[in-house]
Amino acid sequence: MDKWSQIMQIKRGQLPVRYLGLPLTINYARYTDCQGLLQQVQSKLEGWQSQLLSFGGRIELIRSVIYAIANYWMQAIYVPDKVIQKIKKLCTNFLWRGGLHTIGWEELARPVEEGGVGIRALHTLREVALYKLAWRLIEGDSLWAQWTINRYQKKSNFWVQGIDNNYSVTYKNILRMRPILKNRLERVIVDGNTTNLWFDPWLNHYNMVDRVGWPVFDLIGRDEPLSTLIQNHHWRAANRPIGLMFRIEIEDTHIHMDGTTDRWEWTGIIDGKFLYRDVYEMTWRRGPVVEWAEVVWTSGVAVKMKLCIYKAIRNRLLTRERLARIGVEVANMGCVLCGGGGIETREHLFFVCAFSSQVWQHCRRKSGLTGGQNSELTVIMEEIIQINDRRKDIFNSARIRLLSAVWHVWRERNRHIFEGIGISISGVINNLKADVLFMGKPTNSSRRPGI
Repeated sequence: MDKWSQIMQIKRGQLPVRYLGLPLTINYARYTDCQGLLQQVQSKLEGWQSQLLSFGGRIELIRSVIYAIANYWMQAIYVPDKVIQKIKKLCTNFLWRGGLHTIGWEELARPVEEGGVGIRALHTLREVALYKLAWRLIEGDSLWAQWTINRYQKKSNFWVQGIDNNYSVTYKNILRMRPILKNRLERVIVDGNTTNLWFDPWLNHYNMVDRVGWPVFDLIGRDEPLSTLIQNHHWRAANRPIGLMFRIEIEDTHIHMDGTTDRWEWTGIIDGKFLYRDVYEMTWRRGPVVEWAEVVWTSGVAVKMKLCIYKAIRNRLLTRERLARIGVEVANMGCVLCGGGGIETREHLFFVCAFSSQVWQHCRRKSGLTGGQNSELTVIMEEIIQINDRRKDIFNSARIRLLSAVWHVWRERNRHIFEGIGISISGVINNLKADVLFMGKPTNSSRRPGI
């Protein structure tokens, strides 16, 4: 090797090496191999431009830029859990500017309809990235897929071959996913010429060799096509003993006559093709849906208002009572809006306080809400959702008033504490009217709910 290195004037290297920004290694990628990924993430988060972003802007940077970098790596190598945890930590510190993490990352990294802010889960993204590689391999069109098939599937079928230690890390991970892939993929039968009768999972997501057992299969040819059970685009299950064994199931399987060939389709997707967003939503472990998401995350309202009420619903706004509860020394626990008429809790600040009570009285009168004056945010949202079932226009203005009221009450409280600005009820109500007028205009936006 040294002789050839001298002759060709090429420096001798050692694995792992970098190619297209990614580490090339014959072993599992280690934490040290992924330092390039962590450096890329850190450089984006520490840039001076990112430091000027609002809370909503920081969420969008994580969703669009940081996750695009991580996704690029995940589609090439299996990123270790330790690296994923480090990325979460970097993103969490960036999101809260290194301060108190008022809402945990696992709560934020959920769909908006489940109470999150629409950030995707990195572990699920890694799983979907493997699905995409498996899809490319099964379709067999790309250069990488053809090389992989020629390298590892010369004398065996993908669906039944064993896992050899000499296989690449990526290929071994794909093979381990075959039980899940069998349920996610469906074989579309046209003529049966390219479908293996025994190995391919074409019959209700199962292959025949698993149904009849390997001892029986040992007496039969390995490369027998499914076309032996098809004649003139109709099943002829009685032609073979194996067909008689599963005749009912076989004849219930649809034969397509669209002039193409047998193919794989991803179940649950309209055209059967792999789509990253759709497969992610299918892979995500669904949790309970929160009703208030319909009110908070619909389009047309300023991001800062959405995030303010989001924190308020989760009781994560740093009121004086909450600060004292987490160990921060607070000299005065009283509410500044009503001159210390009670301890500044979330309930007092937004509903019991004499200042906010007048604001809610205006909101209820204009929105036609009939509930009591002092209430919970979730109770008010339930009333607004009921309005949505009857009048869409009133629902839109009512939710804008709700989000705007929470924002302006919280803003008025902060301005008084940190800027020494006097409290003005008329100013808040005028701002509410302006917000409804400006943000209540009808739009033709078809964007999905979110930030």
